[in-house]
Amino acid sequence: MRGRLTLLLVAGGTCLTALPLLAAQSPRGYFDGSLRARYALRPDSLYQSPITLALARNGRTLYVVCENTDQLLRVDLTSRRVTGAVRVGRRPFDVALSLDGRTAYVTNRWDDDVTVVDLATLQVERTFPTGFNPHGVACDSTALYVANMSADNISVIDLRTGKEDRRLLGGRQPFAVAVSPDGRTVGVTSQLSVRIPFRATPRTEVTFIDAARRFITDHRMAENCVIQQGATWTPETSPQHEPWGYFVDHDDGDSLVYAALWGGGLMEYDLTTGRWKSYLDPDGEMEIDLYRDDGIVHVITTGVSAREGIVWVSTYFGLSSYDHKRWRGYMDHDTGLASNFINHAHGSAPRGSCTAHRP
Repeated sequence: MRGRLTLLLVAGGTCLTALPLLAAQSPRGYFDGSLRARYALRPDSLYQSPITLALARNGRTLYVVCENTDQLLRVDLTSRRVTGAVRVGRRPFDVALSLDGRTAYVTNRWDDDVTVVDLATLQVERTFPTGFNPHGVACDSTALYVANMSADNISVIDLRTGKEDRRLLGGRQPFAVAVSPDGRTVGVTSQLSVRIPFRATPRTEVTFIDAARRFITDHRMAENCVIQQGATWTPETSPQHEPWGYFVDHDDGDSLVYAALWGGGLMEYDLTTGRWKSYLDPDGEMEIDLYRDDGIVHVITTGVSAREGIVWVSTYFGLSSYDHKRWRGYMDHDTGLASNFINHAHGSAPRGSCTAHRP
């Protein structure tokens, strides 16, 4: 019979039994080589093949990509039960959550696209085309970064338009994507070494992208390394260069929290978006402030005070203020400061006033 297959079990030339099989087409109209396509089994009796996951900001909900069933599952970690599921594209691989926690982006390897899922309704909103065989995915507030493994490139998709803004050259088989804590840099790992002479030490590329310009800034090599299948940012690679946090403050009624970090400048945490932003000395000089009013005067910060829309930062090399538009620097040779070596600053009324404390 057309469209049907039969498995015959034969022993000693005698047919013991005949087992009818389904045709080699899945219910969705494609052959995927799985049990679902070969045998008449209920979908819930098959192994769903969970492959990647993402934790919601509330810490209570987990989203799991299931490769074999083409689904994104929602799991309640308190009850440890699946509370919802949505079918995405064919052979999904990775998932990234938007900064506001409302949307999930799932890469689909066999469809060469990304499924956009509304997490409130757990419904598919739209799809974004990508390159060939998309794997890892990450996002910031404006763009989605997708590692197209079989094309050796990275799709940068504008979240406002849903269109690919550009395609950047990655390493060999780019695999995983991660955005730095301050949102400024995107790192992409690769699976295979760059081409090398016979028996030479393998060198696998990590590609770095400037998120603001959506432009590659560096191709770094991981020596004696292959199959880089993960990417994350740790405290050692974040803007906090030293583990010393001297002071934390926030302005009343504002969602921004500021931390003065010895050697790490000033870091700003947005309670609304859950993202960090770093402020470092732009000229990078450790002994002097090379350019006046170009940013924070030094990364050796000792205190921070946020009052009436102005952020005051004390350092070992002077005082800085920031009104969310421009920085200003203050030093002992041209202001009323008794010394550039300041332990703490306290903003006060009227607006723009500050008291600096030295040892």
